[in-house]
Amino acid sequence: MVEAGTFHAVAVELTVGSFLLATTATLLRAMMALYPRLGDKFSTSMATGLDGASLCGVIFGLLVVPFTIITGNLAADGGNSMTANKILLSGLCTGLWLGFLHGRLTLGIGLWNSKKLVILQSLIALFACQVVLMLSSIGGTLSRGETLTDLIGLPHLENSPDVGMTGSVLMFLFSSIALVTVLFMQPKSKRIVDE
Repeated sequence: MVEAGTFHAVAVELTVGSFLLATTATLLRAMMALYPRLGDKFSTSMATGLDGASLCGVIFGLLVVPFTIITGNLAADGGNSMTANKILLSGLCTGLWLGFLHGRLTLGIGLWNSKKLVILQSLIALFACQVVLMLSSIGGTLSRGETLTDLIGLPHLENSPDVGMTGSVLMFLFSSIALVTVLFMQPKSKRIVDE
């Protein structure tokens, strides 16, 4: 019988790969938008393709994230602070990528015509990708005791305090309040038409 760890490894590869595709496509599309001379060297179909690749990567990654979380919990030996950190970072990862997707779908393809929005979209993608890499690093530390991020010297998170049930409930409440605020109280954005 196949163990949960094997399914988790497959889910992690799918998640990291799709989010890395989305980030790479976003950054390439952003360079085309921010540097017009570079954008002129490529066709509009290339720009549209990169935009579509980023959307497909994000959507597929978001579909795989729940499977990754579930198999990760099943594969974990027991509850520890690193597992709790992975769950919290998974929520942050999902929120960032949902924000990326919401911004792109709400504003439309014309988003790439506004330098401020291009920079914002790129920063969200970079930060979200960093969270994905941090999650992978924690997973590597849990399963193998080492990670590729040891090469870059990022701090280890094994001594992090456990949030506990009270902290988790408080974070859930704050997240719910933030979600309600974003969905119902902020002004509605207008779609940017492509020029």
